[in-house]
Amino acid sequence: MKPVVFIDTNVLIDLLAKREPFWYSSASIFDLAERETIQAYISPLTLVTVYYILRSYYKIPHPSIINQFEVLCSYVGISSISDQHTESAIKSTFTDFEDAVLYESAKASRILQKLLPVTRSIF
Repeated sequence: MKPVVFIDTNVLIDLLAKREPFWYSSASIFDLAERETIQAYISPLTLVTVYYILRSYYKIPHPSIINQFEVLCSYVGISSISDQHTESAIKSTFTDFEDAVLYESAKASRILQKLLPVTRSIF
């Protein structure tokens, strides 16, 4: 059985913006997903946040971001986020709200039982 990973927003930003010193490690994770060595997931919230940062801070054109998202979504799964996930995140003990929403999304997608979260803290 392949390892299942839920990829944090910053890891995707590191990849697409080629942020140093994290770019190489991030690219390695996504390479494993593309080669189907791991089963990777992201949240739709991650895509929204990454889009905003790439457009506003890095000034990457819309078509370029969308093209990268299309390629990414061909080998990375997308979890779902509902109002119930958001309400659970609000009531959670997490001190980072985005992490709480991502956790609830992963839990509801039934991937949490076999999940390895991928954040910068493990690089």
